[in-house]
Amino acid sequence: MKMRYLLLLITGLSLFLGGCYDEDKAVPSGDYSPVRFEFPQGSESWDKLFEQMYDDFGICVIYKDFTPGDLNKNWTISAGGDWTGHPVPDDHMPKYEDLLKNYLVPFLGKKEIVEACSPLYLYLAEDLGGGMASYGMDLGVNLKGLDFWAIGLVDTIKIIFPYEGVEDFRKGLVSFVYNQIVENAVVKGLVPEPNDFQSGIDYKTEVEKSDAEDPNYYATRGFVGLITYSEPGVAFCCIFSWSDYWYGNIEQMVTAKGGDFMMFTRAAMRWTKEEFEEKFPPEKYPLVNARYKMVVEQFKNYGFDLPGFAKKVKELPTPF
Repeated sequence: MKMRYLLLLITGLSLFLGGCYDEDKAVPSGDYSPVRFEFPQGSESWDKLFEQMYDDFGICVIYKDFTPGDLNKNWTISAGGDWTGHPVPDDHMPKYEDLLKNYLVPFLGKKEIVEACSPLYLYLAEDLGGGMASYGMDLGVNLKGLDFWAIGLVDTIKIIFPYEGVEDFRKGLVSFVYNQIVENAVVKGLVPEPNDFQSGIDYKTEVEKSDAEDPNYYATRGFVGLITYSEPGVAFCCIFSWSDYWYGNIEQMVTAKGGDFMMFTRAAMRWTKEEFEEKFPPEKYPLVNARYKMVVEQFKNYGFDLPGFAKKVKELPTPF
């Protein structure tokens, strides 16, 4: 126990010092302490899972003994201090255990990547919400904490404008966490773009977005389209926004964080191989299918199973 606590202290100090180096102007709000909890927090089956998650990925899952003050530690004072939530009772923990064990952990990659792309702490907090929670915003997930992310199932928050699927949006919660880790890996360059990913791709000539018979139709040219990411707490049931006719132009794909590579990364997290081929038939769009395969294989080289996640997460009941 003491050795694990010491390791957490060393990890926390490293993350804190690294954060200060990367964020020269960032000023933590609240009383910051690199290690605020003794870990593990119990001896139940979920505690064993959380120990394994720490050993495998460097993520310390905390589900009790935190306060609202812990939920409101941010990098900037202006980030707000209105997050609420409370520790998870033991009789609810099997739901969280199932969520992490079966829908998140199996699809994560190498420890050094996950550890660099996620915070030290992942809080599990019941009725987690910010100041706009009653309006269906800032609800159930906070990915902006100082050294933590937080997720929580909704039980008692009364929502003025309820969204479809709000009664059980576990899919949205686990998708936001997984998506953030994967996207951070792309932005940080820890999972680099495949070597031949840009071969034969014209990034200058404008694409056609609606006429599939036009030679410059985006899928014919090898593009998957513009896939945007919804902020947590605003559209938690639909993580990625995509349509056959998308507004924007080729420049948006190139200048987005991670660019064209990020669009395919998001596609691989949303669609399985079968779903992708149904949307983009290989015989008609060989280039876009070849690039999808490149991205899937590249992430597999680093331990991530993106289409496996896309398939598994659809077993959960909320729309995606």
